[in-house]
Amino acid sequence: MNKIVDGIYRILCWIIVLFMGAMTVMVFVNTALRYLTSTSIIASEEISRFLFVWCIFIGGIIALADDIHIKVELLTERLPAAAQKALFVVVYAAILAISVIIACGGWSQTVLNLRNYAPATDIPLAVQNVSALICGVGMALISLARLVRVFQPRHPGKNGRDGVQQEGAL
Repeated sequence: MNKIVDGIYRILCWIIVLFMGAMTVMVFVNTALRYLTSTSIIASEEISRFLFVWCIFIGGIIALADDIHIKVELLTERLPAAAQKALFVVVYAAILAISVIIACGGWSQTVLNLRNYAPATDIPLAVQNVSALICGVGMALISLARLVRVFQPRHPGKNGRDGVQQEGAL
């Protein structure tokens, strides 16, 4: 199972690299064309916007997987282990609930925009909206896995970890 998760993680990272590279090239070429020839490629602005939205939502999944979202540890690191665990459960339950809301919103926007097309490229706007659905599902799965891990019995042979970080907080 870990190989599958690691594979998906690497694929998401490579997608962001490719999308950021494509955005950079398109915006650079378009800017150069504007200054050098007073023309531009209209579709590049739209495609860049689509790729940017995808990078944001995929980046949200990666940030949650790497546990690098913004958090305040000043209070939580001073709490006893039981309180840290309780706070961990509350935080990840909230993240799970918000992820489900994002996924539902992404689904409804995707369905609504299946027949709406971007003006310059004629790409269905659902292509952009499905990124929110994927982000919500991905973040919900990560949150659910972390919540399940907290309630599993501790195994002393595994560094004594029970889902709550001992050094540092959530």
